[in-house]
Amino acid sequence: MPRLRQVAKADADRFAQQLYKILFGGRDPVKEPGTATGTPGNWWTVFALVPDAFKHTTEGFQFYRSPNRKLDPKLRELEEIRAGFARGSQFVFSQHCKACRDVGLSEEQIEAIPHWQIADCYAPVERAQLVSLRLHEGSEREFRRVLPHHRRLQPRRPRGGARRSHRGEARFPEAAGERAVPQAESGLTAAPAAIRLSVVKPG
Repeated sequence: MPRLRQVAKADADRFAQQLYKILFGGRDPVKEPGTATGTPGNWWTVFALVPDAFKHTTEGFQFYRSPNRKLDPKLRELEEIRAGFARGSQFVFSQHCKACRDVGLSEEQIEAIPHWQIADCYAPVERAQLVSLRLHEGSEREFRRVLPHHRRLQPRRPRGGARRSHRGEARFPEAAGERAVPQAESGLTAAPAAIRLSVVKPG
């Protein structure tokens, strides 16, 4: 249950009521929760507490999902789902499992997200997108290897080309002879079991 109060259908503003109708049909989502994808839907009912924030956020969804965006939706969702897993967010990971299916990613690709570094189910351009999330951790060589497949991605390195270690000193991964193949994120194997178990088959 959410800690904050939920907004009932009768108390929601016009914009929220329009979205309620799309998501919940004619039901009051507070009295009869549940969306078509299996979640309670209380994200929507809590965010509706602040109409301006609710409108801003939901219009943001429309923005990044617009066909006017240049980034391939599959690449966008690979970033979203990977970030959700890496940060240990069951909600984000679960929601973007569904979104990945919507844009055409396979079940094999979704299930391989926790160990994408050793999976062979991703095209070079998809691997480039996943590598781009890890540049700050020293996978520059791997990125440059797949970069020709995705020219729009650019390395994001600290000024001067160096990166900082946890002790603050500047380090150059290539000069230090670090491995080029990306390693699993720190603590990834200790991710909550709920995250690992939430990759479920549709239906």
